[in-house]
Amino acid sequence: EILELHQFVEGCSGYFQCRACRMLPLDLRAFGSISLGRPSVEFVQNHSKICRGEVFCLDHLAKTMKEFIKTETNINSSILLQPRFKVIIREIVAHNEILVEVFTHGVEAVMKKKSDADFATPGLWKKLPNKVSYEKVADAFEGFIVTTTDLFGKLGEFTLLLRYLQSICPALSVPAEVLASSAAAKKRA
Repeated sequence: EILELHQFVEGCSGYFQCRACRMLPLDLRAFGSISLGRPSVEFVQNHSKICRGEVFCLDHLAKTMKEFIKTETNINSSILLQPRFKVIIREIVAHNEILVEVFTHGVEAVMKKKSDADFATPGLWKKLPNKVSYEKVADAFEGFIVTTTDLFGKLGEFTLLLRYLQSICPALSVPAEVLASSAAAKKRA
């Protein structure tokens, strides 16, 4: 059977997913790791060509960061390498320095189309925390923003940056009042 050959297994809700990368957060998997119904042979084969197993695929993060950079003036991919930005990432990844490097230098390398082979991450998904304090991340962002003359506002106002951070660690839960105030601010603008 083609699904078993390429390690796709059926989940309890009728969806199918790749057995090799299923433990990674969704945004750190290669495209096509989940199918809401029985996947076609082509779907399975396309995913198996790019699946990296338990090694993070940084393409989605690079795309999100590029989108964020496009929305802001005077910033570029070097934002990822700034020490104060790394403080934000450090809060997201429970101070794991290997993960800080992956989600800063590794993503920047992918954005610049350099090889990310030096950022092999098998098993590192186990180091991602189960809980992240939004308040600590927001405080780290405040420390970052005071050193960056090109950005102004609160973390909740930067939805693409929040998406980037939540893609790294889905355990980052943004309080409803932060999301509501961010949505209200957008409507006024």
